[in-house]
Amino acid sequence: MRRFSCALLVKFNYVAKDTSVARAVFLSMHFANTLLLLACLASTAYLLSLGSQKSAVVAKPGEMMWIGAGLFAAMIMGVTGSLAALGDTLFPAASLRSAFIQDLSSSSYYLVRLRWMHPLAAIAGGLYIFWLIRNSFAGRTRSALPLLVTTLLVVQIALGATNVLLLAPVWLQLIHLFVADLFWISLVLASADLLFGDASARRLTMDHPAEAHAV
Repeated sequence: MRRFSCALLVKFNYVAKDTSVARAVFLSMHFANTLLLLACLASTAYLLSLGSQKSAVVAKPGEMMWIGAGLFAAMIMGVTGSLAALGDTLFPAASLRSAFIQDLSSSSYYLVRLRWMHPLAAIAGGLYIFWLIRNSFAGRTRSALPLLVTTLLVVQIALGATNVLLLAPVWLQLIHLFVADLFWISLVLASADLLFGDASARRLTMDHPAEAHAV
């Protein structure tokens, strides 16, 4: 599916300076497929890493809903980020002030007016991220994944703010995208750590943390 969406972008010439709605749609499909592929690869690697351990779903129904909705929100955060990057590239602003004026102007092109969706989606995805980190640091897992998610989150926020201040140069957008992929993979792995795992070890950690640490 990812290769198909990429082929459509090239075949219909939705590249370079093309500003059509179709390009935004296919670009969103392409990036969403990329995130799904990365999620599948990361989840498969996680389950294989358990080795001979008995893997079981240990999350409660409410937690599973949070994980599913949270990962979907994080995916929307990535897709809206790709649209914001496309708008920044096709319609570069001369200054920070003019960029904000473009965002609020009804005469601006639709890609520019849609840039506000990325920070809004980031807030929605951030709620899940903080929930995940809180549950992870509360003894639900014993891996270093929560610390990695936290570190990459701070880096992404810093890159996003710098991207706005520097008026979205292409080289910084590429770095922002690369770290976004790393962040997404770590988020999927941390989510899998809450969802799956050795049920007996997880139960020991929650009921008798001192004994679990000794093991």
